[in-house]
Amino acid sequence: MRVSPLLIGSLLGGFGIDAGFEFAPLQAASVRANVRYVGFSPFIFDFVYYEEDAGSARARLSMLRFNLEGRWYPGRNYVQGWFLSGALQFQRLMASGSIFVDDTELSEGIGMNTWSAFAGLGYKIVFRSSQRAAFIMEPAIDVGWRLASEIPHEVLSIPFTGWMMGTNGLRFSLLLGAAF
Repeated sequence: MRVSPLLIGSLLGGFGIDAGFEFAPLQAASVRANVRYVGFSPFIFDFVYYEEDAGSARARLSMLRFNLEGRWYPGRNYVQGWFLSGALQFQRLMASGSIFVDDTELSEGIGMNTWSAFAGLGYKIVFRSSQRAAFIMEPAIDVGWRLASEIPHEVLSIPFTGWMMGTNGLRFSLLLGAAF
């Protein structure tokens, strides 16, 4: 479970969660899958429509992300210590908006998909609590490349936009979990 979606969701008045599962078919290699959801309502504002009519707008933004990752642990067996990773990510950004003019609601929603690839380096710290279970803490750094996107080029050309959306560039993470 990652900490960042919980913080983002709570700071922006919404909800966020990231949960995953790692399976090791070999002692020094594993496959990891995770899903992330963050949703929040960023703004409500009033506007004037044709000088006499007033209205308001509300928006709900959400992001759904799926990751499939392969990991190699070169220094040790039993899936701990340093690892190198490669991942394929699918992300869908969704926005639903409501515009009210004279108490009449007009709604429109959009959704945009992005495919990305990531390469990373991390370290898995295993705190043994018993013979069957352990607490895991995992700091990592990834660099990503956007492979395909429905997000308009004008949006992606803004500096750091892909990084903020988590679709390309450098990203840091801290994962907390349990091993069995």
